[in-house]
Amino acid sequence: MKLQSKNIRSAFALSFCMGMLEQIVRGPVLVLYLYHIAESQAWAAWGPNLAVGFVQGVSGLVKLASVAPISWLVDSVPTRRVRPLRVSIVLGFITVVAGGFSLCTDHIAWATTLSAACGLFMELAQSASRAILTDSIPIGKREGIFVTQWVCFLAGSATGPFLAAAVVIVSESTEQAHSIQTDELPVKFALLCGLIVVIPAAIFIFNFGDPLAAEVESRGRSGDVVTVNVVKHVAKPCKLLCCAGRVVPMLCLTFSLSRPRVQVA
Repeated sequence: MKLQSKNIRSAFALSFCMGMLEQIVRGPVLVLYLYHIAESQAWAAWGPNLAVGFVQGVSGLVKLASVAPISWLVDSVPTRRVRPLRVSIVLGFITVVAGGFSLCTDHIAWATTLSAACGLFMELAQSASRAILTDSIPIGKREGIFVTQWVCFLAGSATGPFLAAAVVIVSESTEQAHSIQTDELPVKFALLCGLIVVIPAAIFIFNFGDPLAAEVESRGRSGDVVTVNVVKHVAKPCKLLCCAGRVVPMLCLTFSLSRPRVQVA
């Protein structure tokens, strides 16, 4: 019961962090950052909208292509789901490194890597943590826990923009006090705060444990024969449709923005 309670608390905290990452590193803060850096690069000839559509489209395609491998990785060994969950920390580290290079160089390639790596990190961490959470809760008592987890994600999604707005306001007031004229600096500070969220997310990931592995070990010590039945959830194929619903509109937007503009005399 102690391990199950720890998994539930860790799942709530991780969902809160993922909500913040979704809104800062992959949401409107990243879009605002892309607008600033696209105006000073070669993308300015086509407009910043094309840069935003390109980064979001590539990130969506990478996330869509990762759904099936991640699902197989999480379900391949039901008693060792914590392994792919902790592997996601590597993707979180790549996200922080790509974000650091992006903030230093203001290059679209690093921003694209940042968005794609963060998407993979969130997809793997959320998929593995949900599986562990499901194994930690008895059948018939999961509805309330899942609703609470979703509320934690929404709370993080609301906190992310609020934190970013507060950082931008404080940065702008500091710039005015020191007579610094840099439009993208407050947005960079806000994006940096989003990257810092990866650190507590990694800590919460390390708090997870395998409930099925602990059950197998405890029953094995008592001499009982243990049989683990792997249930293939019908919801897995639905994730493909869900991701496709996000990616296809972004691809259509990118295509419409990339068409040559006709000037009417």
